[in-house]
This record gives sequence, C-alpha cells and structure tokens, in this order.
Amino acid sequence: QGAGPPLSATSKIDAERACLIYGHVRIEAISENNEALMQIQPQDAAGYKYINFGEGVHKLSIRVKPGEAPGKIDLALGRPWSGSVSTIEVPAKNGSEEWLTLEAPVSDVSGVHELWLRFSGESNELFGIDWLQFHKE
Repeated sequence: QGAGPPLSATSKIDAERACLIYGHVRIEAISENNEALMQIQPQDAAGYKYINFGEGVHKLSIRVKPGEAPGKIDLALGRPWSGSVSTIEVPAKNGSEEWLTLEAPVSDVSGVHELWLRFSGESNELFGIDWLQFHKE
C-alpha cells in the first residue's frame, strides 16, 4: 500500500493492494490492466494496512473467481488471529470460470484498522479475489 493515507473502505479496494501476503497467494494479471490475488490455498492470508472504515460499515461486496471446491474468507481486524467480523462463503465453480460478486454482513466496524483476509477450504486452489468494497448499509 505504501506510505499514503489509509484506504477508504467504501471505495473499491483492489485485492492485489495487500501489503502482506502469507502462504501460497500470488498476484497475477487477470486482464491487460487488472491483477488479482490467485492460487489461494487453505491457511493462506492477506493483510491490508490500513483501512479507514469511517463512521461504520455493515456490508461487504467481494469479487471472486470460484475454484474446484467451496471455500471461506474470514475477515479480521488488527491481527490475523483476531475474531472474525465477517465470513464469506465462496461456492465451487459451476462449470464456468466466471467471476462472481458476493455479499456478506459485517459486524459494526468503524475507525482505522488493519484488515486481514483468512482463507480456508478443502482444495489447494480455492478461489481468486479481484476486489472488495464495504458499504454503510
């Protein structure tokens, strides 16, 4: 992310802007002018320092490319091992390799925090992530 101000939670955040990536996660080009987090495996994680949630958010949209098996994304604040503030269930791909935009509720989160995405599932290539965006309502 660099030395700039915190990213706005209510703007689309390109997933590849993660400043810390653990495990097998890789940043790959998915089109001429777009990159995403790919090759995600169970127990991998991605961290963003810092996200400004302002006066509060209650919903998350995230654009994913499903893999062979279903997976899960848990969001935590502060530390990768902190309690989850949201969980997104990512379905297995349904014969196509299309990107999907999924939504999930978020526990009441406000202020500036580190954001961690923790990945779990039964496959070695769970899904890819293009972007995420939080919403006030």
